[in-house]
Amino acid sequence: MSELCSSCSEQLELGAPQKKFEIDLERPSLEFPFQLALEGYFQGEGVNERKDLVEHAERTMKLVEEFAGLKLPPEAIYAVLLHDVADRFHNRDSQKCTLERRQAAGLALADVFTNPKTGMTCEQGLYVASLLADFILVEGVSGQHRLQVANTIPENIREIITDRYEGSVPAEAWRQVEPFVDVEQMAKFLDKTNIEAVIIKACELLDNMRYPSSSRESAKLQDVLEAESFYAPLCEVMGFDGLAASLRSQAHIIRLKGQGKHDLIEEIRGQYETIRQVGVRNLVNTIFGTEQVETEAVVGPRSEESCPNRSIHIGDFLAQNGKEVEGKYRLKTVGSWAAKVYEARQNDKPEYTPMDVLGLTVISDTVEDQARDFVAFLQQRIDTTPAFQLKKANSKSSAIYVQGTVDYVNAVRWEMWQHGFDIGHCEFAIQDDESVQRRGQKYQVSKVTFLMDYPKITESVPVEVQFVTRAERQ
Repeated sequence: MSELCSSCSEQLELGAPQKKFEIDLERPSLEFPFQLALEGYFQGEGVNERKDLVEHAERTMKLVEEFAGLKLPPEAIYAVLLHDVADRFHNRDSQKCTLERRQAAGLALADVFTNPKTGMTCEQGLYVASLLADFILVEGVSGQHRLQVANTIPENIREIITDRYEGSVPAEAWRQVEPFVDVEQMAKFLDKTNIEAVIIKACELLDNMRYPSSSRESAKLQDVLEAESFYAPLCEVMGFDGLAASLRSQAHIIRLKGQGKHDLIEEIRGQYETIRQVGVRNLVNTIFGTEQVETEAVVGPRSEESCPNRSIHIGDFLAQNGKEVEGKYRLKTVGSWAAKVYEARQNDKPEYTPMDVLGLTVISDTVEDQARDFVAFLQQRIDTTPAFQLKKANSKSSAIYVQGTVDYVNAVRWEMWQHGFDIGHCEFAIQDDESVQRRGQKYQVSKVTFLMDYPKITESVPVEVQFVTRAERQ
């Protein structure tokens, strides 16, 4: 891309990591010139791109704004508009990089980077050029990961996920799972790459899974595998849980559709939409018995109350539980919910419902605080609210579950005994030294699962409220 920065005094080496500059609200916006460059490329002679190329770029930009808009500089968001243009110019290994497209892309990029009317500063140009180069780098690394792990996959499926397979994809392949990218490999990769490029490419993949440009079933499966094994884990490592959840949800949906489970998806989507329309904030209010719960979403507009139609419901809350408590909330995605139900029905459990459709995590400072908060919630909300009916998860023997070291479990038992709470209805699981060593750390949690009745919702909402310490959460 360095040849496109002739207006800058410094030349950029393709793919060299660039330091993110300080955000200056006075610098020119690049949205309009980038939009013109995209449209100019699309209309180029002999380009013959996918019909929704411009719409794809705009949708991807909106996804980036939704999942990471407050954490990225505006240049990164607007650079999304040029991601396909840069790919057609630089990514000569791609079958999409025809001679006509490369020429049209080169002209469009040269104009946007050198035309004085663009108003782009040298610093902006260096940053955007570096980002566009990293888009291609990230896509290449994700593809390499898919090819590397192909050796762990049965030979009859390998061709489907490593080549341009044109036939129909068998059900066995739709059930195939790839191993996650190695943690150390992730760290090294992120250290050398603009993390904005990873976020943007993840959003592009999410849009491609929602609006596939290829008619090949194998292309859809390849996208699913890269989303699950590469992009979602990277997004989680970087703290973009909402984007990771969206990728996994859409991957589950595509897998289930590939196995003909359209009716199941629509069944779950109907239940999800009913809950979503009621509003997560209203449900959290009911759980804590107050109208004063404060919620802040981490995806899309910050106010959960102002945007009930958001696609992902993940965020923070402040509530009263005898005292002020804070925590995290999450509404299970359609794809994750449907995948759990499908798995249960495959195992002859037709009535199965995941008990964490709405999940809340209360975060306390110490183990003593955590035990007090947990017992206070059990006595002040669970025992006194007719709309709550305790129901255990399939994997547990009781709806009230405590797990941890001997000292931790004893601390919770002592708090229950002091307040006269009947421990006979609780399940206690001791984590021994061997399991701590195997996991690499202690896992200490107290949780309760129940069905919650709510007006306007015909079926009870399955809720899990778990209590952890701040150290455990981190």
